[in-house]
Amino acid sequence: MKTKLIGIALAVCTLLTLVGCREKIVIPVEKLTQDGFFALTEANEKGRYGPVVIFPERHTSRLIQAEIGWALNILLEDCGINTIALEGMYNGETMTGGKPVFSTETKKYEVLLSALENGSIKAPEFMYLAKDSFVFGIEDKTEYAVTIPDTANRAFLQALLMSIVIDQGLETYNQGADSLNKKEIDFDTFLALNPWTVETYKIITKSRSLTEINTRLTELEEKTRKLLEPQDKTGLKQLQNFYNTSYQRGGTMSGNVYQKLREKNEPLAMIIGAAHTEDITAYFNKSKVKYYVLEPSGLNMADVWSDLTSEEYKRKNEGKPLFSSKQISNFFESGRNSRPTFAEVYTQNQFKFTSLIGVVINGASSKPPVNVFSPDMLSNDWLHIVAETIDLSNPADIKFCMENTKGERLYVRVVERIKDYRFSSLENALKDMAERLAQINEQTMTFQQRIQKYGDIIEKIDLMGHTVLFGPDSNVFQIDVT
Repeated sequence: MKTKLIGIALAVCTLLTLVGCREKIVIPVEKLTQDGFFALTEANEKGRYGPVVIFPERHTSRLIQAEIGWALNILLEDCGINTIALEGMYNGETMTGGKPVFSTETKKYEVLLSALENGSIKAPEFMYLAKDSFVFGIEDKTEYAVTIPDTANRAFLQALLMSIVIDQGLETYNQGADSLNKKEIDFDTFLALNPWTVETYKIITKSRSLTEINTRLTELEEKTRKLLEPQDKTGLKQLQNFYNTSYQRGGTMSGNVYQKLREKNEPLAMIIGAAHTEDITAYFNKSKVKYYVLEPSGLNMADVWSDLTSEEYKRKNEGKPLFSSKQISNFFESGRNSRPTFAEVYTQNQFKFTSLIGVVINGASSKPPVNVFSPDMLSNDWLHIVAETIDLSNPADIKFCMENTKGERLYVRVVERIKDYRFSSLENALKDMAERLAQINEQTMTFQQRIQKYGDIIEKIDLMGHTVLFGPDSNVFQIDVT
């Protein structure tokens, strides 16, 4: 009888496993929200599939990427979630290849953290490279290819202005335009001359619902069509087409994640643009998917100093280095035409560049400090540090030159930012990064202004408690960094 009962119990356990019953995964919501990096804005804890932890993002924010990286690491360490569904990758694609080799885990983390903070990689890429996360795509390639042309942006702006004329009259509009030209008011104040106009602008740029965005765009088009020039009417139609397609993309992404859960019902993280949030949660509610929406604090911190500029984000979309100087960008590029892998080649080169700088930092901060480096220590594939240029006279302000295989040089300066820096843990490092990027630091801004006088050809990254400045000539050595 006892044997029969054991057999029945095993059969029941097997059946429960097949229908998705397993050890309950507890999402550490309290830990993820206690420091203010995230707010739980919506959750559905009932359902057959999941849970899915949804991270809405703003694509230009380096702060948000640091926050999401911190959260993804906690999900992995605390409950074993290491699968990430990613907007921007096509369904059927997975993140593969391109993992650089490092001598130690700590060195790997420090180099990758620098690239994350700089904006060269984003949180899911960081987790793939640092923690072997499984990252898969959820987009339809045709839908993703629909973009916003410049003509659409200009038409949207013109329609907003015409809505002020319609509701407040031409005289109010002209007075506001005159004050704007004289710089007596800013653009936000100008839009606020008409409450409906400023509300429309906020809906289009900040709403978590593409349904709401599309409804308001239709209202804007109907309201202003009689005052718009033909080219602006066309541009507004292009904008409507983009957002209608974006709404379809939300359904596509939801459906692909749902299909993934049906094939293998295990918890995962999902990273999406914030505007898709409402439509994706609506799909999950109907499909019996458990989920948590964790909004990063950076969503409510627009125009902070750590945001990528529009030019930097454009370059990132084109698969180019973020550096504005062509001389500096060329230094990292491959000598051959490798357009399909351009971003990957550049990113790998930056890892090697940063890794070599770490060698000098570690040598200078060791007890006793290293005064002479072997040639092997100063070389990494396509580049090397020119040994005779290393100046360690001040360990808190190191100077040297880097040279690549094309014979091009960068002048590098490594300034101590955190005295006696030591890497403690990945969780703490990501937390420190998020806190740093969240601050609008007047001293940092003043420093940025100081280096602008050198023609925007000096770039800055953070690495191992140091600020690294580099440029194509010795001007980088002349800046006052006190």
